[in-house]
Amino acid sequence: MKTINNLKKYLVLAALAIFIASCEKGELQDDTTTVTQQEEGFKSTTGNSDSELQNMSSDKPILHLKYKGKLTKEEANAKFEIDSRVFIQDYVKNNKGVSTEWLYRIATYTGTQSNNGTDGDVWATVTFRTDKGYKSTGYKELDNRGDDREEGDWDFYVFTTAISGQAVSWVEAKSACLALKGTDGWFVKHFYVQAYPSIQTISSSGYTSIISHPDVWLDSNSGSAFDYYCTGNIGTGRLNF
Repeated sequence: MKTINNLKKYLVLAALAIFIASCEKGELQDDTTTVTQQEEGFKSTTGNSDSELQNMSSDKPILHLKYKGKLTKEEANAKFEIDSRVFIQDYVKNNKGVSTEWLYRIATYTGTQSNNGTDGDVWATVTFRTDKGYKSTGYKELDNRGDDREEGDWDFYVFTTAISGQAVSWVEAKSACLALKGTDGWFVKHFYVQAYPSIQTISSSGYTSIISHPDVWLDSNSGSAFDYYCTGNIGTGRLNF
C-alpha cells in the first residue's frame, strides 16, 4: 500500500511539473511574439537612431531634380547634365564673382523594394577642406518633402557654400552625413557629394567627390528624433579655382 501511495504522489508531482513548464513556455512564446511585432515596425540599421541633430542650417538647395524608373547612375547623371544646363548657366550668369563660394551636388538613390521610400524630412551635411581651412556646411534640408525619395528614385540637389569673407584657391570634399527625421523609415542605397567645374560661378578645374553606398535603413521611434549615416573621410580629388 505504501508503494502505491508513493507512486500516486510521484504521478501528481510529475503532472504538476509538466503543467508549470507548459505555462512558462506559453508565456515565453507570448513575450517573443510581442518583441518581434515591435521590431517589425522599426527598421534602423545604423545604431544612431533616436538622436538629436546639431548645427542645422536654413539654407535651401538652389536646384532639385528627380528621376524615376530605376535608372543606372550613368543614366541619371546624363539626364541631370542635360536638364540642369540652362538653370546652371543662368545661375552662373547672374552670380559671377570670385571664389568666395562654391557649388556642390548631393545625390541620393532610394531602394527599389516596397516601403523603401519615405515622406520624412531628410538633411545632409558636408565637410570640405580648403586652402583656408575646413568648412562644415551644417545640416541642410533636402526639401520638397512628400515628393522626394520614392522607391527607385534618384534625387539631385545643388547647394552653395562659402568661407565667409575669404576666397579659396582649392576645395576637397572630405566627409558627409545624411539624416532622416521621424518614424517613416528610408532605405538609402547611394549617397554622393560632387563638386566640378560646370556648376561653378567662375573658372575652375579638377573634381572632388564623396562616393558612398550606405545600404542602410534610417529610422527612429519618435517623430521628432533623427537617425543618421556618416561616410567617414572617404572624399577624393580637388577642385581648383
